[in-house]
Amino acid sequence: MNAGGPLKKDKLFLFGAYEHLYRALPVPITVNAANQTALEGAGIPTSQFGTAPSVQHAQFLDVRGDWDVNQKNRIFARANYFRNEYPFNTAVGGMNLISAEADFRDRAHVGGLQWVGTISPQMVNEFRFSYPYRNEKHIAGALTG
Repeated sequence: MNAGGPLKKDKLFLFGAYEHLYRALPVPITVNAANQTALEGAGIPTSQFGTAPSVQHAQFLDVRGDWDVNQKNRIFARANYFRNEYPFNTAVGGMNLISAEADFRDRAHVGGLQWVGTISPQMVNEFRFSYPYRNEKHIAGALTG
């Protein structure tokens, strides 16, 4: 979903976008029957051999403002936000049981500012500044050793 347009004709503009992603990505455990029987005999619960209910849940938000100060100066500002929740993301599936899982959480915040100044028809000056921040975590599951 996105929207945008002028706030003040030929002077000030605002644009924005939002995206939401929610998708199931189940991960099957493929331990063979003989090994599963042996592991269950050693005390591993049957629930560890199912399919991991992995679901990715991500959100994106982008906002940008443009300001035509005058014919020789323009300023642009933008902000971006990203968030991702992804349980059962790491190490699950195949020969790894559900208890090997770790949840993945990811966040990003980015801000930017740009100024473009026209000094003459042959010379343009530009200043850009950006501040990115990202935080990623792998959170071990309750049964992870």
